[in-house]
Amino acid sequence: MRYLTLAEALLIAEAVTGIDARALSFASRVDLLDSALHAPQAGFGDEDSTLRCFEKAAVLVVRIAGNHPLPDGNKRLAWQALTIFLALNGHRLAVGAMSFARRSSLFSRSSCTICCASTIDVPGRFPESTSARFSH
Repeated sequence: MRYLTLAEALLIAEAVTGIDARALSFASRVDLLDSALHAPQAGFGDEDSTLRCFEKAAVLVVRIAGNHPLPDGNKRLAWQALTIFLALNGHRLAVGAMSFARRSSLFSRSSCTICCASTIDVPGRFPESTSARFSH
């Protein structure tokens, strides 16, 4: 599985905010972005988690939006990171940005824990609150 790097995420952040990636690396809470990027890679020892690609994508988007690493544009960064992560792994998200924007309230700090927990606790099912059609 291919994961986004911190450098790639900063370039995505530059694209969505218009702020230079180098400036963002100094002005942002890069440690929180790095943590969010590593969350989908979590496992036990050398064993990868049993989460599927879509579940790892959900963890990624919720963590980026919830960690709030940028001064502005966190949901836009989360959205673009989600679509790029899926594309890197051979999938395409079949939901428009406007639909995502309408659902962006699910990325409030209080609901991030619930969404992430339901992804982990029910490995065979994608959470209803974040459901979208995926294709490859």
